[in-house]
Amino acid sequence: MAEVRFHRSMALPAALLLSLLLHAGGPMPLCAQSRSDADIIWRDWGEVYSAPAHFDSQDWLWVGATLAATVGAWSMDEDVRSASQRLRSPTLDDALFVGDVFGSGEFALGLTALVYGGGTLLDDAEARTIGRLLLQSLLYAEFINGMLKMSLGRSRPYTGAGHASFDPFSLDHARTSFPSGHSTAAFAIAMTLSKRLDSPVASVLLFGMAGVTMVQRIVSDNHWLSDTVLGAVLGGVVAHAVVELEKERERRNSEVLPLGAGAAPHKPLLRLTLPY
Repeated sequence: MAEVRFHRSMALPAALLLSLLLHAGGPMPLCAQSRSDADIIWRDWGEVYSAPAHFDSQDWLWVGATLAATVGAWSMDEDVRSASQRLRSPTLDDALFVGDVFGSGEFALGLTALVYGGGTLLDDAEARTIGRLLLQSLLYAEFINGMLKMSLGRSRPYTGAGHASFDPFSLDHARTSFPSGHSTAAFAIAMTLSKRLDSPVASVLLFGMAGVTMVQRIVSDNHWLSDTVLGAVLGGVVAHAVVELEKERERRNSEVLPLGAGAAPHKPLLRLTLPY
């Protein structure tokens, strides 16, 4: 009988958002902060998802490059799987376990709750902002990830069905391989923290950990190479867009309009410019 799961790539970010929204209806003074953050989350959702409408030729070039990289990885899926399984050992599994943790929903939930909750309780505006940005990046990216997983229904490597086996809209967990939710979460976290902390050392460590997550998902036989490539790009690009959107909002908020001046004309807060 097929194993049916509500995939954590959607469940955990949704739980975080629900918690935030419930908090927004709670007692003052914390509810005012949470309500403001909830408003930003809903507003930015539309900005991020409508970003393709503002793409220029350079942005579409990167979209094409992403598709090409995914197709290239697809062509190597079986060979990479065979090589990884030949190298697999209990020692290697233990060494890569940290990658499994870094991309897990439990880690994403705990990290986001810790940073956001700590920032709220300690009245640290930057920590609270980083916590919200983590939530946004994970929520937006994993929602797309979950939709792709369920609609495509790609078989995981361990099923033995092959990398071209699809069963669209299947509720079987073994048919939720593409793209990798762990890779999406790991790169969403890495990109968000890297851009906000602005530390070269932190960036190397964060993206190094995200890379380990990709390797672990392949070696553990849970994902194909192409699953991890698209998952990584999805998480990284969405997180980049979220942080850039916040920077633009902060820039606008810091501007002082002359007395008597009207509001600045509206323009989209986000036109995605990829970070490479």
